[in-house]
Amino acid sequence: ATGQGFDFAGNWLYQAGDNQLFYNGQAVANCHPPLMSATQTQGLFAALCGDGLVLLTAEGQFIEVFNDIQGLPTHITQLASQHKRIFLLSDSEPLEFKVNNFSVEPIDKETVATANITLATSLPQQIAASINSSESGLGVSLETVVIDLHSGRFFGPLGVLFIDLVGLLLCVLALTGLWGWVSRDRKNGR
Repeated sequence: ATGQGFDFAGNWLYQAGDNQLFYNGQAVANCHPPLMSATQTQGLFAALCGDGLVLLTAEGQFIEVFNDIQGLPTHITQLASQHKRIFLLSDSEPLEFKVNNFSVEPIDKETVATANITLATSLPQQIAASINSSESGLGVSLETVVIDLHSGRFFGPLGVLFIDLVGLLLCVLALTGLWGWVSRDRKNGR
C-alpha cells in the first residue's frame, strides 16, 4: 500500500513509483506491485513482490529475483524468518526457501509457529514526503540497468531464459570451433 513499508531496526524497505523497490531511499530492484511482505535473516533481506521474491544483502544490495519460472509458488502471501531461514506462507502448507540452492521445500507448521513476521507499517514522515515531492528520486541507477540488460532481467523472466540460451549457444559454437580447428591441424600434420 502507498505510504507503507517494512521497518527493520530503522532500515526501511518499501515500494515507490511504478515498479521500484527502495531500501533507505535508494532504488535497489524492480518489484512489480504489490509489495506484499518482507523479512530479514542474518545477512539477507527478502521482499515478496507481485512478480517474485527479491533478495538483497544486509546493506540493501540486489542479489537476485526468484520467481514462478524458477519454482516460486504463486499462492505465497507472506514471508517469515528465523535465524538464517526464510519461510513462505500461504493458506496451504508452509514452505522453506533454501537460499543456498534457490529451492522451495515443504516444512511443518510447528517450525514456522515461532518465526518472525514483519508487518507493514506507515513510512516515516521524511520518507513519505520524499516519495510525494520528488519524482526524480524514482529512477534506477545506470549500474542496475546495465546489470539487468546483461542478465536478461530487463525483459522479464523470458529475457533471462533467452540470455541463458544465447550464452549456451555461444559456448557450443566456441567448443565446436575449437574442435574443428584442432581436427584440421591434426589432418595437416601439425
